[in-house]
Amino acid sequence: MNILCFHFSLLRRLKKKEDKTFQATTWQIVFNLDKVEQNQTYTLRVALASTTVAELQVRVNDPKANPPLFSSGVIGKDNSIARHGIHGLYWLFNADVPGAQLVEGKNTVFLTQPQAHTHFLARK
Repeated sequence: MNILCFHFSLLRRLKKKEDKTFQATTWQIVFNLDKVEQNQTYTLRVALASTTVAELQVRVNDPKANPPLFSSGVIGKDNSIARHGIHGLYWLFNADVPGAQLVEGKNTVFLTQPQAHTHFLARK
């Protein structure tokens, strides 16, 4: 499985002005597959730059899967968000995706940044 995307994720502030809390962000990558080998393992490669106390969780075709298919754990301490992302570290992850989790036709990969404590926590 080869998926190329540019992903930029900042936390969302909850709508109330007096509410200073943040909410996790989930992005979706939707793609079609003509054929799936159910007994094969596919690899999803994800590159992250400019992470600051962030976590990447990957789910496939089930946005509420618990546990997620892959979690990076909490990574990044370079505070690059405050410095406009120009000095961040580069992280590369490979997630094994069992063919049984994919379907012929429409599939969705869910990328979630669940660390939601302050606006300086994000990934790019």
